[in-house]
Amino acid sequence: MKQNALLKTLDNIDVRRYHYFITILSDMGYFLDGYDLLVIGPALLFIGPLFNIHALTKTRDKPRPF
Repeated sequence: MKQNALLKTLDNIDVRRYHYFITILSDMGYFLDGYDLLVIGPALLFIGPLFNIHALTKTRDKPRPF
């Protein structure tokens, strides 16, 4: 019964500035996660040779110097 009363109280609370802030903050997390996935592909093209990352060659046979 206590839980039902708490849920009814939460349903009747007016929307305040804090609620908008939390909504925007949580949406920015999704945006930044998508942006991170978008940027990592092209970034690996430039970072790969610096760290000797080669997807199509065998690096065990002959390590390449920096």
